[in-house]
Amino acid sequence: MAVASECEDKQRALESVLASPALGRSEQLRQLLRFLVTEEIEGRGGELNEYAIGVKALGRPAEFAPELDSTVRTRTHELRKRIEEHYRTSASAGTRIEIPKGTYRPRFVQEIEEAAESPTGSAPAEPARTPSRFWHGAAAGGAAILAVALAVQFLWPAPEGERAAQRVWGPLLEKGSSVTLLLATAPQLWIRDFGTDPLPVGDPPFTFRAPDDARFAEWYKQNQRRTAINPVLHPNHHGVLGGEASAAVTLAGFLAARGVRVEQWHAEHPGAAEIKDRNAVVLGRAEYNRVAQSLQPPQGFSVRYVPERREMGIVSADGKKAYFREKSGTINYGLITVLTNRTNAGPRRTILFAGLNSDGSQGAMEYLTTLADLTELVREFKGEVPASFQVVVRTRSADTRALRGERAALLVLE
Repeated sequence: MAVASECEDKQRALESVLASPALGRSEQLRQLLRFLVTEEIEGRGGELNEYAIGVKALGRPAEFAPELDSTVRTRTHELRKRIEEHYRTSASAGTRIEIPKGTYRPRFVQEIEEAAESPTGSAPAEPARTPSRFWHGAAAGGAAILAVALAVQFLWPAPEGERAAQRVWGPLLEKGSSVTLLLATAPQLWIRDFGTDPLPVGDPPFTFRAPDDARFAEWYKQNQRRTAINPVLHPNHHGVLGGEASAAVTLAGFLAARGVRVEQWHAEHPGAAEIKDRNAVVLGRAEYNRVAQSLQPPQGFSVRYVPERREMGIVSADGKKAYFREKSGTINYGLITVLTNRTNAGPRRTILFAGLNSDGSQGAMEYLTTLADLTELVREFKGEVPASFQVVVRTRSADTRALRGERAALLVLE
């Protein structure tokens, strides 16, 4: 009977999330969640893998190749965020569903509702009054309902993770405000192939011939699934790196869920002076981001080329600590720099995200938008979050996409 009751609790938890507004109109996410939870309940959770999920839950064809198609990873990442949003806005006791980072296997967490203890030998004490009880008692009149709503807003504390987010992000999470996002665009040569047709006039303004090299031809064929006929290199300064584009999407969702608007600029603007009176997020390392160059704290970590190793590293100012991408290619590092300015209008905060490559930037963003990681960070600060600090984030990546991140180093700048 206990086993049956446990399965029923898990099924109710599933139905609760499936019916949640957090999933919006995405039937694909509902189908994915239903598949993962059903496999776990029926004892097959340990057998979950990308191929099975892609074919059985997301409708991918039998020839689906997870190493070339990141659909399962991206949809699971989105589902994980939506589940977190559901529980952030639905503070109910009972069984909760989690999909931990780095795995597709769901787990079930029992949330226990707090109740007042009864004195020994006496009648049960009045249960602690919750917002729902207040609402029930105030239903008799509109004025009472308004008073209850205000009491809930100001007296009922936010969950620990949300409080941690407010502490770390500070003025960037002021509801109804706007955050400026400066998204770096690395100068690139875009490969275009017009075949046997004549090249366009004026767009692009100039081109270079692509290398006549067997290695280039094979690489192009593998990535484009076709053979190059007449490839040219087109100069481009508007291209965003993949991991940083994903980080921008994650940021937009994190801020939108808290009533904050995002105003996007390209990081081609003159410099940090333009954002000194704004709350801002800067995405991209100093190598191709002029704003990041001007904001880099001289006493802190920086992402820079290390000629002795002939690779990029996240290196402390004194050179005693350094983090490099592991040779397997699956372990990468990102850097978060939080800076606070004092202005006439009050404190303004700028947060920079960079990485050894773009999935390092994405992993850093994932870390600072995950409530569990923010909670752990605030605890590390013992509740006193400094005005300016840095976090080095170690990420595990697959197909240049960060899957899981953890704090590797912490440095207080102020």
